[in-house]
Amino acid sequence: MTSYKAKAYTLSIKAAPISGTVTDERNQTLPGVTVRVKNSTQGITTDANGKYTISADPDAILVFSFIGYITQEHPVSNSVVLNVKLLPQANMQNEVVAIGYQTIRKSDVTGSIASVKSSDLNLFAPTLGQALAGKVAGVQV
Repeated sequence: MTSYKAKAYTLSIKAAPISGTVTDERNQTLPGVTVRVKNSTQGITTDANGKYTISADPDAILVFSFIGYITQEHPVSNSVVLNVKLLPQANMQNEVVAIGYQTIRKSDVTGSIASVKSSDLNLFAPTLGQALAGKVAGVQV
């Protein structure tokens, strides 16, 4: 009686670099878009020109997300270059984002507070800084 031993071979698929550019609906590049591999902690953001490079397995899915745009998922497959066009969210078109400082009591301020009435401003100055020039003591513009 003869016995044979079978060897098991494992085929591993290595992650390959995928690169591309992320643009908006007007073909403008989008810096700061998050590009991540779905169901993993691996991710990057696009550079100032909307370009990215990330390593992913061929069976992976890339998730592209950016504030104000619809999140998109794209399978890697055998892609080497994957360019993506993000579309704006319909409900974000009419929203306004206001950025300011928190409200605090005057007694809690460690610096000085000064106020200028709009009637005291030079309305013909090209910039706000020039309009404020000489109106508040100690302020240099």
